[in-house]
Amino acid sequence: MFFDAGPWKHKMDFNRIRVSRKIWGAIVLLLAAMLVITWFTLWRAVATQQAASQAVRGQYATIVRIAEWKALVSASVTRTVAAASSADREVEKILKADQERAAAQLGLLYAQVQQAAVRADDKAQLQKIDGLYKVLEAKTKDVREAQEDGDGSVVQGRVHGHMLPAAKAYLGAIDDYVLLQQAHADETRAQAVSASRSIAVIGTVGAVLVVALGMFVASTLVRTIRQPLRESVALAEAIAQGDLTQRIDATRGDEFGELMRSLQNMNAFLER
Repeated sequence: MFFDAGPWKHKMDFNRIRVSRKIWGAIVLLLAAMLVITWFTLWRAVATQQAASQAVRGQYATIVRIAEWKALVSASVTRTVAAASSADREVEKILKADQERAAAQLGLLYAQVQQAAVRADDKAQLQKIDGLYKVLEAKTKDVREAQEDGDGSVVQGRVHGHMLPAAKAYLGAIDDYVLLQQAHADETRAQAVSASRSIAVIGTVGAVLVVALGMFVASTLVRTIRQPLRESVALAEAIAQGDLTQRIDATRGDEFGELMRSLQNMNAFLER
C-alpha cells in the first residue's frame, strides 16, 4: 500500500524545514509581532501626549501674553483718564511718555498673539479686537483734541461718554479671546483623551490578532507534525503485523523524513 502525500506535496519546501526550526520560527514570529504592536502603541501614545502637551502649553502661553496685553491696555486707559483730569501740563507730559513706552510693549505682545493665532475663530476674534481698538483710538484722539482746546467739560464728556465705553468694549473683546483660548485648551485635552482611547483599542485589536496568529501558527505546526506521524505509525504497525508491502513518501527533509526513511529501510531489509 502506498501512502500518497496528497495535499502535502505543494508544501514540500516547508516539509524540508527541521521541526525545531519551525517551532523556534513560530515563537520568534509571535514575539516579533508582540514587540511591533507594543512599540507602535507606546510610540503613538507618547507622540499624542507630547503633541497635546505642546499645544496646551502654547495656548496657555498665549493666555499669559493676552493677560499682559490687557493689563497694559487698562493702564493706558487709566493714564489717558488721569491726563484728561489733570490741569498740570508737566503731569500730562510724563503720562504721555509712559503711553509711548507702553505702546511699544503693546505692539510686541500683539505681534506675538497674532503669530500664535492659527485657527479661523482666533483670527476672526482678533479682527473684532482690531476694529474695537480703532474705535478706542479715535475716541482717545477726540479726548486729546478737547484737551488742547482747554474745555474741561467737553473733555470729561468725551472721556466718560465715549472713550471709557469704547475701552470697556475693547477689554471685553480681549476677555472673550482669553475664554476662546481656554476653550481650545480644553478641546485639545479632550482630543488627547480620545486619541489615547483609540490607541488602547488599537493595542487591544493588535493583541487579539497576535493571539489569532498564534493559533493559526500552532494549528499549522500541529498539522505538519500529525500527518507524517500518522503515516509513520501506520507503516510501523504494518511492519509489526508482517505486512512488508507498505510504502510511504519519505521525501521530507525534517526529522519525520528521517524517521520515514529509517522505517522504509527496515521494511526493505525485512523483505530480503
